[in-house]
Amino acid sequence: MPVIDIHAYLGAPPESVRQGNLQEIQRVLTASKINAALLASGRAATGDFRRGNEQVQQALEGRVNVFGLATVNPSYPNESAEELRRRLSGTLFRGVKVARASAGPRLFSEGLRAILNAARRYGRPVLVETQSEADVRDTVLLAKEFHALKFVLLGMGGEHWESAIGACEQQLNTILEIGSLDADCDKVADAVAAVGPRRVMFGSHFPTLHPMYVLGMMRDAAIEDRDRERILFRNAVETFELDLTNAPLGTPRSELGGA
Repeated sequence: MPVIDIHAYLGAPPESVRQGNLQEIQRVLTASKINAALLASGRAATGDFRRGNEQVQQALEGRVNVFGLATVNPSYPNESAEELRRRLSGTLFRGVKVARASAGPRLFSEGLRAILNAARRYGRPVLVETQSEADVRDTVLLAKEFHALKFVLLGMGGEHWESAIGACEQQLNTILEIGSLDADCDKVADAVAAVGPRRVMFGSHFPTLHPMYVLGMMRDAAIEDRDRERILFRNAVETFELDLTNAPLGTPRSELGGA
């Protein structure tokens, strides 16, 4: 069964002991039988998000089955809007990433609202790190206001995943991403039962987490195989409009000949 990882880091976050370079990502994700990935800058959350996005672009350009997530910073709405214009005008970057560390006390802020207003012209999904019930509430409020955009709740609220499921049930432009340390056995099945298999996705958060840890939740989930395939692969293809090739992730396009 093919697998797409919708959230991993290029350049390890400060708390990680790994390097997070493309070679390490290729090795670990390929060993975990992951076929494609969307990568955000690991250092952009607490550092220069513009430089982080540029590093992602330089590392991924010309390679297959790896795509970028453009990180924004709500404290710098004008600069973030310019980053969206620069990154989302092409085909390499397939989504917008909001890192919790850069968002201030609340995700619902005038800075982030200004960024989302700029993001509407591109129509790309917005991935928001949600670590608490307050983060979940704020993200759902933003989803209600910006109803033309899709909002992916990264980590689905952490230990507050049940609240995330309840909050997203009626908000149809929200998607639950399962990657977190909270591996409760009913987490995936409960999400599927509440919002349906089309609104649940897989992300590893590597190198903060290991892909096999999150994949274990999928393996143990009491769901149908057709729903498992949707969560691991098809939802990502459709939501991010991915064009994949039959080659390992990160392969230089120049090595594929006529592909």
